[in-house]
Amino acid sequence: MVQTWGSIEELEEQREDILDFLSELEIEATPLFFSSAVDTLLLLLGNIIEHPTEDKYKQIKAENKTYHSNLGRHKTTAKLIKFIGFQSTRLDDNKLAYIYKHPTGENIPTHPLILITYDELRTS
Repeated sequence: MVQTWGSIEELEEQREDILDFLSELEIEATPLFFSSAVDTLLLLLGNIIEHPTEDKYKQIKAENKTYHSNLGRHKTTAKLIKFIGFQSTRLDDNKLAYIYKHPTGENIPTHPLILITYDELRTS
């Protein structure tokens, strides 16, 4: 199965959108909270990149204390994670979670939005 992600121009536009989200987050958060948000996002995305076959890395529970203190307190992070492919859902216990829905696996390349976001976060 061959994956197509869109044109180079579309990916560049999406990269600009990601940079806009990061700029918005930097304004929304204090420098300390921005740094924590970046570190947490790097960990989340890095886990998806490093462990593409493990579903446990593709779910973020909104009630998780680390998520709430580092990401959930900022509206921009919810917009960003949805933009890059996470979908909000209710778990069996009716609690909010974000689940990464794009296919991942050993023979499936990581979606470019995850890679672009990861690279941009590393340089933030």
